[in-house]
Amino acid sequence: MNLAKRILVEKRIAVTTVCATALMAIALQAFFVYPLNARVEYTHKRRVEAARGLASAARSLDAIRAAADDQMQANAKLQRFYHEILPRGLVGARGITSPTLASLAQRHNLLLRRRSSVSERDEDTRLARLRTTMLLAGDWQNIRRFIQELEASPEFIVIENIVLAQNNEDIDSSLVLTLALATYYQAEDAT
Repeated sequence: MNLAKRILVEKRIAVTTVCATALMAIALQAFFVYPLNARVEYTHKRRVEAARGLASAARSLDAIRAAADDQMQANAKLQRFYHEILPRGLVGARGITSPTLASLAQRHNLLLRRRSSVSERDEDTRLARLRTTMLLAGDWQNIRRFIQELEASPEFIVIENIVLAQNNEDIDSSLVLTLALATYYQAEDAT
C-alpha cells in the first residue's frame, strides 16, 4: 500500500470530516453567502439609485416651487397693474389721455390742430385700447420737451408712431408733429 492510501484508510474519519466540512463550506458559499452578497450589492445599487432619484426629485420640486413663486409674483404684479395702473373703462382712459395731452401741449406752447380717438377691443382679452391721433404744431425744442415729458409721465400712455414734418402752410415755418398714442384700459364687462 502506498502512503496516501494508508493515510486515507487509517485517518478515514478525519479525512471524511475535513472533506465533509470543505463540501459544506462550498455549499454554504454557493447557496447562502454568494446569493446574500448579490442581494446586498443589488440593495446597495438600488439605495444609490434611490438617493439619486430623491436628489433629482428634490431639485425638480425646488424648481417647481420657484416657478410657482415666480408665477404667483407675476400674477400679483399683473393684478396690481390692472387695478392700480390701468384705468377702468373707456371713461377712465379718456380721463387720462385728453386732459394730460391737452395740458402738455399747452404747457410746451404747441398748437393742437386736431385730435381723434377710437376704442378697439379684441374679444379674447380683458383689455381694450384707446388709440389717439394728434396733430400738433410748434418748434423743435417744444416738440422735443413735449415728447420727453409724455414719456416720463406716470400715466400709462404708449407712443406708437411719430411723424415730424415741415409745415408748408404757415409762414413761421413751424414743425408739424403727428403723434399716434394708445392707452389700454379694462373693458367694462371684464372683471
